[in-house]
Amino acid sequence: DTAGTQHSAVWTGSEMFVWGGANGSGGYWNTGGRYLRASNTWVPTPLYIAPAPRARHSAVFNGTKKVLIFGGDNGANALSSGRVYTYP
Repeated sequence: DTAGTQHSAVWTGSEMFVWGGANGSGGYWNTGGRYLRASNTWVPTPLYIAPAPRARHSAVFNGTKKVLIFGGDNGANALSSGRVYTYP
């Protein structure tokens, strides 16, 4: 429920996946959520599969319930890592 910047967002056709970003106070997030248009609700992404906190990263939806989060930075370093998030 806190505003942030420099996050990623991808539209899957029925859901919007939003992840990561900066909190405006020098911190970075490794959290996100999915907006479910049909029910007008948000579902948080599980932390056990989250990549390291980052902002200004790329997110790509592959068309089959997977989103790749890659790159970006954590305020101190450029990141060359990522993770695939598979959702139900």
